[in-house]
Amino acid sequence: MQVSAVDLSAGGFGKRWQQRRVYSNRLSYSADVGNGYNWLVEQWPYVLPQNDGSIVVVRGTLNSLWFDQTDSGYVGRFGAKSSLVHDTVNGVFVLTLPSGEQWRFHDYDQTAAPVGRFASEVTPGGQLTQVTAYTPEGRIEEIQQNATVGLTTTTQSFRYAYNLQGRTTGVTLRRQVNGGSWNEIRRVLYEYYQAADSFGSEGDLKRARIQVPDSSSWSDTETYYYRYYKSGEPGGFVHGLKYVVDPQAYARMLADSI
Repeated sequence: MQVSAVDLSAGGFGKRWQQRRVYSNRLSYSADVGNGYNWLVEQWPYVLPQNDGSIVVVRGTLNSLWFDQTDSGYVGRFGAKSSLVHDTVNGVFVLTLPSGEQWRFHDYDQTAAPVGRFASEVTPGGQLTQVTAYTPEGRIEEIQQNATVGLTTTTQSFRYAYNLQGRTTGVTLRRQVNGGSWNEIRRVLYEYYQAADSFGSEGDLKRARIQVPDSSSWSDTETYYYRYYKSGEPGGFVHGLKYVVDPQAYARMLADSI
């Protein structure tokens, strides 16, 4: 089972960037990589070495790529048409897709950046999307794109916030012109179940609230709501998704409760 949601999306910088979450009930094991158990964010790809020397590039729940190490480098498994090169000089793995896009990841030998993490993406036309900051714990804190027309440079930013458990509490889409003040365009806030809660175990994603600025505050425009199986509950497994309430149904649910 696959469930996905696009919380934020912005184009106009050569490469549309998003905050797109994908849930799968068939991961190798239940894991929380920052947005709740069994949810992967497609814009947070990473490379993961395997015990046999191979490398897997994790890109969401269905798009991972496997590469076997040979004397001449890495060879794509399962007929993969993408290529992977280890740039030891710059300390990165470079993934090139058939479309010509290149994705870079910090390798496991360098110490200047979090190992295995996404570093940047370049389109065939040369448009750069890059991580400009990581948290002290090694999580992505900000991803930026730039576009220059004449003497005007516009910077677009996806800014991420986390709680003490390392889970994402919010993502803010914002823009600035020529290094001026930031203009916040849209954001999403995340809530998680606690250990004593009904309908979910600790770390399960409970609610995603998409908001826009409203005078000096923020207003909800859409809300996603989720429930999960808990330990001992028949019909599912711990962290297994049980109910999905999309924004339209959530709005009807609130209206019916008034």
